[in-house]
Amino acid sequence: MTPKKPPVTPLPLKDADAMTHLTKEQFGRKLYEMMSSKGWNQSDLARRAGMNRDNISQYVRGRTYPTPKFLAKLAKVFDMAPESLLPNYYEDAVERSAPAFEYREIPGDDKYCWIRINKRVLKKNATKIIELSNES
Repeated sequence: MTPKKPPVTPLPLKDADAMTHLTKEQFGRKLYEMMSSKGWNQSDLARRAGMNRDNISQYVRGRTYPTPKFLAKLAKVFDMAPESLLPNYYEDAVERSAPAFEYREIPGDDKYCWIRINKRVLKKNATKIIELSNES
């Protein structure tokens, strides 16, 4: 007879989330589950966090991520760090502060411009961009 394998124990939600990038929809589901586990509806959570219920609705429906200010309020209500509630918190903060693509004209120079790219791209495409930028 084959010996039984011990059951696989899933990681607790907080540990699993610390290693995960959550989409807006996943964050919404997580927020909804946390809210429901406390017996709260969206209005209850909004009141406790000092926020508008429409904001909570947007997050729960997976339409948007909270701003850093609102994420901090939500995390405080659930007695957790913002990065535990939304593991990609810092990544999103960087994206908000730096646009993915920036193009700037140089006054008086119709031949050159400045570009800035802050975006995840394939390595082969990054190499092409670098090669093109060196053709000055």
